[in-house]
Amino acid sequence: MKLFRGSGKGESSKIKQRPLLHNGDKPSSKKSDATVNRDNTNLRPSTNGRPVPIHTLFSRESLTPRPTSSIHNADTFNYENHSAGGTELGENQIVSLEERLRSSREEVRPQSGRPFVPICRQDSILTVEAIEDDIRRCDTTMSIGRARFYARWARQNGRKLYATLAYIERGADVYHFAEQGISDKDLPLNYFQGVPSVGKGTREKGALFLKEGVRIKNLDHWKDKTLEEFYDVQWLMIAPIFEDKTDLELAAREVLPFISFHGANTDAMKPKQGAYSEVSPVQVHPSHHEFWKKEYVTTKEPLVAVKRLFSSDEIEFRKERDILRALGSKKPHQHLIRLLATYRQKEEFHLIFPYAGSNLRSYWEKRSLPEFDHGTVMWALTQMYGIANALFRLHEFKVTIPLEIGGAGNVRVQTEDDGQISVHAGEEMFGRHGDIKPENILWFPEGPEAHDPLGVLKLADFGLGRFHGRDSKSGIRPSGIRSSPTYEPPECKLRRPVSRAYDIWSCGCVWLEFITWLLKGSAGIDEFADRRSNNVGPNEIDDDNFFTIIPDNRVLEATIRDGVEQWVKQLHQHDRCSQLIHDLLNLTMDHLLLIDSNERIRAGQFNRQMEDFYQRANKNPDYMLKPAPSSPEDSKAIFLGIPRYEGSGSQMSFSDPMKVSLSRNSSAPRKSGDLSPKSKKTVTWPSDLAKG
Repeated sequence: MKLFRGSGKGESSKIKQRPLLHNGDKPSSKKSDATVNRDNTNLRPSTNGRPVPIHTLFSRESLTPRPTSSIHNADTFNYENHSAGGTELGENQIVSLEERLRSSREEVRPQSGRPFVPICRQDSILTVEAIEDDIRRCDTTMSIGRARFYARWARQNGRKLYATLAYIERGADVYHFAEQGISDKDLPLNYFQGVPSVGKGTREKGALFLKEGVRIKNLDHWKDKTLEEFYDVQWLMIAPIFEDKTDLELAAREVLPFISFHGANTDAMKPKQGAYSEVSPVQVHPSHHEFWKKEYVTTKEPLVAVKRLFSSDEIEFRKERDILRALGSKKPHQHLIRLLATYRQKEEFHLIFPYAGSNLRSYWEKRSLPEFDHGTVMWALTQMYGIANALFRLHEFKVTIPLEIGGAGNVRVQTEDDGQISVHAGEEMFGRHGDIKPENILWFPEGPEAHDPLGVLKLADFGLGRFHGRDSKSGIRPSGIRSSPTYEPPECKLRRPVSRAYDIWSCGCVWLEFITWLLKGSAGIDEFADRRSNNVGPNEIDDDNFFTIIPDNRVLEATIRDGVEQWVKQLHQHDRCSQLIHDLLNLTMDHLLLIDSNERIRAGQFNRQMEDFYQRANKNPDYMLKPAPSSPEDSKAIFLGIPRYEGSGSQMSFSDPMKVSLSRNSSAPRKSGDLSPKSKKTVTWPSDLAKG
């Protein structure tokens, strides 16, 4: 089964596959009837360390020449002023195509000494007239008609091929390739040393071969130096083009079209490492990607984030790639990160996403005390509603990974103390995020991914659930790396099966911080964390969780921390608090932050409630902005139904496996936006299950 496929446009009727290069591989014995004068010579692997491909599980469609009009952004990008190494010579200085191509090289980032000639520059330089003149300059005996015939053939079928020939000043030899039907589709060609000479004698020399292992005999008259030059130079001309939703298998020597950009060497632009991957901001040359329509690219070319997975496990990669792609298959969600493309090079998997440069955490920190005005509050509510809607799409998405794939139906989440918990029965085939926190909600301030002048928040990094290697089989969790426990629900520490309700709890934590920022600013978020950490149980490690686990002999209990309840009480009494804020706080405490995961609101209900808040705010700005703080007496009444360790409310403990006690609590009056009151449960299990 082939994972990667090319996606060049206009070639759907006939897909040519492009294999990966590996050192030491020998050409296969596969013959081709489509090429004249091709044979299969027994070869000795190269002794100079050059890559000599041909066997691979993966394939990629070769990139074919395109007319100028089809090259992305070629008509709007100023390459003469952009490239550090690509300043073109004036027309009066040009004496050959070789010089024009050399002056058009683009240096890559990071600086590796391996430049490339962008496809748009090849397209503009290699006109039929320029190729014809170059052929006749190299071979003055060739007739005008013949030179024109091969020039037209090269322009249509072998632009990269001719660019390589022109670069080594062998343009007249294009007819050897044309007569054998060798075109851009066949690049890169492979070079081998120690090949028996054709004809008399037994002298060994170098030779070029097609990917199928067929020797190109027409070039045997070339000296080894020329053959090596062709092999080396071709890499300058075949940098890949990333089309939307493509999977490319790249040779080890293939030059990635990642170019230098302003600020590239700053600390903010350095690669960031996580537990399972490294993310690097890069800029893809405008003519080497088709991620966005050019009308969406206004002032500057957007950056992308290249995520390099530490694991080389194809199964893990397929799970993340396939689900991310399926989520955006119909219409990309405005608040879900979009997978642009993937590639594999040197046995490493890479995923390409839009680059944000900031997340919700840093957004809060840079805006220490926001204005509580229509623009700010409406933007915040719109983004919160968008995240809830994105979560709804995620939770309703049915996973289609075949169950025979390892880990597809039995995901185990690694907890802070290296314990493992399984997925709740019936939840195996549903999507979930698994690591919702401000750091995984990206902020796009501008560009094609931002449809709001104040920017857009997007859920990203599907890291702990179905979409990544937190399976027990991942084998890539480095020692000492811990997931952040702050936003994890109590079932993680109780080692109970997780479900989509995991994300609902995490959203509740983020919602309280978002509301805190609106009312008290970023300093309030820090203070809130301190309040939570000062209210741990007697046997608990000091942390900033939203709940506390209290062991008592054979009983383990989880309860909402008193610091959380007291903080929410203060928010209800804050001078800025409007009816919208009251409703958001009530929704969070009564339906999101519930100890018993079965009692938490479902994503569909959550989405509908956020939609209701959004529509009411649109119709009535006073609902959103008019101060309506609670009095201390009102706040006390509100908390009569909140789950607490001391008594009423929802708590989860371990004792008798058959004991499930239900108790109804009086629900505090709600001014608006009230959801129907729920029964509060105390669910008990034996403590030995918690230890296992």
